[in-house]
Amino acid sequence: MVSVSLKALAADPTQAGVKKTDQFRVDPRIIEEEEGFNLRDYDDPEVVEQIEAFAHSYMLGLYVPPLIVRTTDDGRIVPVEGHLRRRGALLAIKRGAELPYVDCVPFRGSDSERVGVMLRSAQGLKLRPLKVAEGYLRLFRMGFDSTEIAARVGKTKTRVEQLLDLANANADVHALVRDGHVAADAAIDAVRRHGERAGEMLQDQLEKLQGNSEAGRREGRATVTRSVMKGPAAPGRSWMWCSRVWRAQSPWCPKQCDSRPRHLRPCPSRSGHTRPSRSMRMSWSCSCKRRMKSPR
Repeated sequence: MVSVSLKALAADPTQAGVKKTDQFRVDPRIIEEEEGFNLRDYDDPEVVEQIEAFAHSYMLGLYVPPLIVRTTDDGRIVPVEGHLRRRGALLAIKRGAELPYVDCVPFRGSDSERVGVMLRSAQGLKLRPLKVAEGYLRLFRMGFDSTEIAARVGKTKTRVEQLLDLANANADVHALVRDGHVAADAAIDAVRRHGERAGEMLQDQLEKLQGNSEAGRREGRATVTRSVMKGPAAPGRSWMWCSRVWRAQSPWCPKQCDSRPRHLRPCPSRSGHTRPSRSMRMSWSCSCKRRMKSPR
């Protein structure tokens, strides 16, 4: 059976379901990065690892998705999406690979749409939260509000507003998040609660955490998270019956299952004790499913 190519189907006037789009082959050595456009940190170990993976694929002749590029007014070709693939291709060439061209797709859209493509890119390594926050801030400065940004990047308005708060935080907060000492969500909470003092507060939390952790003292590794900032959970209220009123009226289950009635509320007669709510005075159920009757 002879297979039919997509090119032949697109050229067939009777086939309305297949259309040809523009795709070009470009020498990766003439593709230039636009300074400041890409938000990735090329010193990040995960980013370096991803570039190495692309270089390996190019050297073996494996499939790599095409870059999305645009041309500038002065004739330069710059990537919109695929910066790591470009660097991987150049690394493969440096190591001796024969790679005269890479596949490229032309980008059509506005400057804000270019930022949106970069932020929601599904290919390659995901951006760190701090870098995503910087991208949202870039769109915000272009005149888009949080609702419009959320619609463009496929996130909720609440999440966009949280990351905008992170993007507008002081440099000391950014440094703690970038170095991995503070989780992004913990930094957002600190900025919203403490404002300009967020960095100082987070640094204090980090020093306490490193002092209390053996690994932190030995290697300086510790991360301030939301749970660290909140501290240990407060102990629950004592599950005691008020001896003045309810102990005699509400006996424990005779099966000795050590269960307690549900719907408890504080007893006004003695602080710290609990008693059944009004709706549970006549009966209550325990975990062994045996219902107990108590007097009025």
